Amino acid sequence: QGAPWSPETFDLDRDYPRAMIKRLSGQYLASIMNADNPDLSPFQTKGGKLLMYYGWGDENQPPEGGIDYYEHVLSRMGGSDKTQIFMKLYMVPGMMHCFGGPGANAFGQYGLAHTKALKEDPEHDIIRALEAWVEEGREPEKIIATKYINDLPEQGVKLTRPLCPYPQIAVYQGKGDSNKAANFSCVEGKRIE
Repeated sequence: QGAPWSPETFDLDRDYPRAMIKRLSGQYLASIMNADNPDLSPFQTKGGKLLMYYGWGDENQPPEGGIDYYEHVLSRMGGSDKTQIFMKLYMVPGMMHCFGGPGANAFGQYGLAHTKALKEDPEHDIIRALEAWVEEGREPEKIIATKYINDLPEQGVKLTRPLCPYPQIAVYQGKGDSNKAANFSCVEGKRIE
């Protein structure tokens, strides 16, 4: 922001608060960097729909931070019933920061080869799910994520898993191939507090 700066002199306790209040092009830096306001009423009023996902294996941001934000939105917006009509959170087991990791981590989230959805439809592709919700009113119940062999679609499918809206979790039904999403059900899980 015009001041000389180097990583060697950065002091988290001193500089982070200054960065959040210092003006940048007429705006507070926090207002353009932070996505932590739980009041989504202007977004909801305009008919907005939000599908948020977080990897349980995220090495950059604690996954509990995504849950914490979601819980704050629930509190601010009047609870689960009033919030889930426009917003859902999907916690992705084994996924790292937005993709990668040992779990089923490809569900159309980026359009990159290694995040390619198994099928380009609302059940397998989060972008198509959002489109169907906004344009047709089809609320997503679950999204099927895919784990490709070596994260390369051309090598084939290793496994599929349903991503369930938080706090639901995918539970194996006890019959059939445990590598197929069809043999899992979304059941109510325990909220993280």
